[in-house]
Amino acid sequence: MTQDPTDWPTASFEYEGADLKRLRNARRRVNRVRDFPTHTCPASRHLHMIADALASRQPYWMLLEEPQHVAETMYAVLEDLWRLRK
Repeated sequence: MTQDPTDWPTASFEYEGADLKRLRNARRRVNRVRDFPTHTCPASRHLHMIADALASRQPYWMLLEEPQHVAETMYAVLEDLWRLRK
């Protein structure tokens, strides 16, 4: 199912002030520690794409068309993270 671009929900907010600063700082920290391909896997790279799209307020069609795939990606990254913290 392909989503019509006019059906994408419009955001009713803008990032500004402290929120924008925190978002930019988080994005900068992630980009600083990313070491492709050594410290990445397909799921973490996919999650990075999702985060970048959301942070830049761009539509990420897979959220609407294949939400189960997005959820699987998030679960895979969480599993790896929590396994390392064990």
